[in-house]
Amino acid sequence: MLSKHVQIRSFQEQNDISVYINFDMLASPNFERGVLVPGSTPAPNGSSVLAAMFVDYFNEAGLPWRNSPFDGRSDYGMTPIRRH
Repeated sequence: MLSKHVQIRSFQEQNDISVYINFDMLASPNFERGVLVPGSTPAPNGSSVLAAMFVDYFNEAGLPWRNSPFDGRSDYGMTPIRRH
């Protein structure tokens, strides 16, 4: 099932989305700085660039972060993967 945000958009509008950033756990008392780093699993376009931006920022700011594997366990699976 696709999210409502995706359902209401045409195929072309979905393809026009460059990146999707999910900050749903920011206010959680048990938050972590996890970066979904694409590996062998197909990832949406732009994922590698976005992951690198966050890793660089966290490292430069001296903030701890954790590599979260891009393996289908999170709600990012609700966003369709489009290849151009």
